[in-house]
Amino acid sequence: MRLGPGSSCCAPPVVGTRRLQSAEWDAGWNLNRRTVLGVGAGPGGALGMMALGLLLMGFTYGPLGTMVAEIFPTAVRYSGSSLSFNFAGILGASLAPYIATWLAKNYGLPWVGYYLCGAAALTILGIAAIRETKGSDLNAH
Repeated sequence: MRLGPGSSCCAPPVVGTRRLQSAEWDAGWNLNRRTVLGVGAGPGGALGMMALGLLLMGFTYGPLGTMVAEIFPTAVRYSGSSLSFNFAGILGASLAPYIATWLAKNYGLPWVGYYLCGAAALTILGIAAIRETKGSDLNAH
């Protein structure tokens, strides 16, 4: 095993001509040599991508607490939202990498995209099925 050309001690190892890289390496360490989504390389590109990622994460997690809490009656609102959020993370999110790896290995990478599209469609259906609580008596449950 040798280090690639123009690399330092922090460069990814090279076995033959194939680089052993991860997505984190490309996004973080290698931004000075690549262009990511049209944003210029360098510190400005890295900061731009981090700002974009945090913005999208805010769009996801900002309304999540309210949407999950509204599902439950007032008496058990915090317990219900806490349990459902944690169980969803354990049962749903923890299995996703294993399912994606299995799909990529057995059927090819496009099937991982189909899996993600299916998960997004189920999410949209789930959000559409949640009843609106605006104007309703919160103690009537």
